[in-house]
Amino acid sequence: MKINKKYLLLFLAPIFFHAPAYAYAGPGAAIGAIIVAVTVFLAFFASIFWGLLIL
Repeated sequence: MKINKKYLLLFLAPIFFHAPAYAYAGPGAAIGAIIVAVTVFLAFFASIFWGLLIL
């Protein structure tokens, strides 16, 4: 199957020449990240405590 070079360039150009998204994650994203981090730490230490309690 022969692909026309014009169409190949049309489909490959956005891969190499894309504009940045300029996404802004407000304070809600930071608060969510802190809540997730605290939950992971609590689950980790609770798992260690629970493992020592059973042994």
